[in-house]
Amino acid sequence: MEYRGRFFDGKIDADSSQFRMVQLATTIYWMIFAPILIISLGRHFYLNEIFLSKFSYKIADAPGQVPSNPESQAFGAHYFGDYLLPHYWSELPNPWTSEIPVNYPPLAIEFFGIFGNFSYKLGLAFYLVMMVLSLAFVFHVALINRSLSTRIKSFITLGLLSGPFLISLDRGNVAGYSIGLLFSFGYFAIKQQWTFASISIAVLVSLKLYALPIFLIFVLAKKWKSLAIGIVISVSSLTLFLIPYPGSSIDTFNGFLHGLSGFSDNSDRKLYCYNHSFIGALIQLLHLSGNEHIAMRISAHAQVLSLIISAAFILLTFLFRYYLTIAIVLAFALMSVIVPISYGYTLTWAIAAICIVLYRANQIDVAEGKQYSWSLESDNSVAKEKKLLYTTIAYLTIILVPMPVALPAVNAFGCTTGVLPSVFFVLTVAWISIMLIIHSRNDASIDRSGASNL
Repeated sequence: MEYRGRFFDGKIDADSSQFRMVQLATTIYWMIFAPILIISLGRHFYLNEIFLSKFSYKIADAPGQVPSNPESQAFGAHYFGDYLLPHYWSELPNPWTSEIPVNYPPLAIEFFGIFGNFSYKLGLAFYLVMMVLSLAFVFHVALINRSLSTRIKSFITLGLLSGPFLISLDRGNVAGYSIGLLFSFGYFAIKQQWTFASISIAVLVSLKLYALPIFLIFVLAKKWKSLAIGIVISVSSLTLFLIPYPGSSIDTFNGFLHGLSGFSDNSDRKLYCYNHSFIGALIQLLHLSGNEHIAMRISAHAQVLSLIISAAFILLTFLFRYYLTIAIVLAFALMSVIVPISYGYTLTWAIAAICIVLYRANQIDVAEGKQYSWSLESDNSVAKEKKLLYTTIAYLTIILVPMPVALPAVNAFGCTTGVLPSVFFVLTVAWISIMLIIHSRNDASIDRSGASNL
């Protein structure tokens, strides 16, 4: 019995909301992924369609801004380009005063420099293994009260085999490490440990600037001291850490700003090719539906429209502020909305989000005194939050399903971007619509001392 309780969930565990959400997520995942995988592999073998290039980037992905050395850096035709490039930057005395634009913050450069102490391939191996281990730790913490069997199955299905994480591994992109920091933020926020939450996001901003919108949660929670701590750490890491590099600090800082300006380069090719942002998906859908003229107008004003849509997401985050977990997921989604161009690895926020939702479900189970019951006769606010969490679990799971399926090339560049951006757009609209319906029912009876974490 002790062996079974340690490795397998029992009847009491299986009746918990958290375990039911895990079951829902894994069921949705395999119901969608299994037929996609079979069809995609069938088309690959019998119709000679390229398989993985429809999922991520081209296989032969050596960046053009590093010295070519295939013998020491290539894995067949693959280079793990998003590791190779910052690895090369970390070997420069001052990356931001070199001739090539560098858009990584100093902490990120130093992080890659750690693995540069080994040979290239050995350092890359350590880098990828640590990324996988950090992901495993997130699922371990989120499902700490579940059996080892459930934790392993959830980690493999919703983490290791998720589309965004596979893309991160395929590219060697540091976004794979953002999962741990995003989950850490949500974990500490739900536990009302706001200082640790602010430090988590500040460290993430030091690696990936697109995490800045998450500071919105501190504003909604009115945690001004923690917000100030996070901003001070973020600003310091982005400025003061540049000073030790050789050369003029002003030239270094200007070089850093020049590198960041590349994020505002909304060229048509970048908008159409491999773009997984919310606005990129909208442009893709408009082209597919025959509304090229509207798509072209949006392309010309992509950044402005992204900011307008971001404002709508901020309003939604404010609307759901009494459900902290939902507000956090909306803030995470802002990372794919606020910029007109992002790539598949940016969606790793969905992995952290699903773990935060599962952690919150367990918190509700514990608060209910382990009297597990999915009954609408319970407190209305808790029942409503559970509905929101179940809806969110379904939404996030579909985003995580790998989709090596390409849409027709409807642009002048001939690139065939995968179906995931369009799925992300449609799913997000549907998820928000369903949540608004749930939220509008009996809204006046919300017990803000119960459902609210803010």
